[in-house]
Amino acid sequence: STAMPVVVIGAAGETGGDTVRALLGANIPVIASSRRSLSIARRDTLIAEGKGEKPLSQDTLLLDSAKDEKLVRRVIADVVEPATLPAALQGARAVIFCAGTRANVKVTATPGTNPGSPAPQPGTGPQLTEASFDQRNLAAAGRGAAVAQAEDVGLVNVAKECLKQGIKNLVIVSSICAKCQPGDGKKTGTGEQIDRGTASCDNCHRKQAGEAAVRNLYASAPAGMSYTIVRP
Repeated sequence: STAMPVVVIGAAGETGGDTVRALLGANIPVIASSRRSLSIARRDTLIAEGKGEKPLSQDTLLLDSAKDEKLVRRVIADVVEPATLPAALQGARAVIFCAGTRANVKVTATPGTNPGSPAPQPGTGPQLTEASFDQRNLAAAGRGAAVAQAEDVGLVNVAKECLKQGIKNLVIVSSICAKCQPGDGKKTGTGEQIDRGTASCDNCHRKQAGEAAVRNLYASAPAGMSYTIVRP
């Protein structure tokens, strides 16, 4: 019988591509999900044509061989559009979430701060309620697929769909400045980057908010349903 596939969300990205190739190297079939149409390039073909590993477009997935290509099914799904997820995740044994937006961190004299900006009010850190996510989700859908809310709204949408479909394993790659913390002015002594009250790295905080919401979702999940957050 055919093995159940693993869905890789954000397969067009660098981390997503590495994840796809690692799964294929273990002969695990993959559903490669991207919010835009994804083309495939084969390393063996590029080498045979003398092109080596020239830079590929951002919507190209590099595979090693024709054998790997047979194990990949490409799907288009936008994590901030929940209606696109059921078909993409159907029949999966696990989902690996590699989607994210590029962090836009303003370089300042003090890393992680934005001098001159108003300090955030108490309680405005990454502690969003499910209702907050639902409101932001509606706003995201209204602005289309280009909205950069994969870290929180998109992640929660994927987690909800995993729970709905009974997909037992969700792996979240927390790769965008996951150590940035909305600051309280205190030092941790761990070498982590701390915002001192005026954060400029909003993507980092959205990532943490999404992960916190996933923890809350899975706190009441049926037995056997699990998530794993992988920190670089």
